Amino acid sequence: MNCSNNIDLDDVAFKLKVDEKFSITGRGVFVTGKIALGKISSNDKVIITDKTGKIKKNAIARVEFFCSSKMEQKNTAYESMNIAIELKDIILDEIAKGDYIIIK
Repeated sequence: MNCSNNIDLDDVAFKLKVDEKFSITGRGVFVTGKIALGKISSNDKVIITDKTGKIKKNAIARVEFFCSSKMEQKNTAYESMNIAIELKDIILDEIAKGDYIIIK
């Protein structure tokens, strides 16, 4: 992270561009998208940025996806997978379609 409070989106360990966002009553805020780089596991600390890399918020992730053959819930997802991420301590208006979920 540099002094301008931006992150170089090409220099991260994990990156997902937010395709959709939604809220489930009693659960929280979710985002969906395809993992462009790296892997993510439940309870990883993530950073939410806009498309320029400007930091918007820090959050804790809970990963959800299902294996198509077995429909088992898994806790780690890898590059090129389409997933849903539940974000703790965030409200729906704090994230937008096109934002990035990253791990530095």
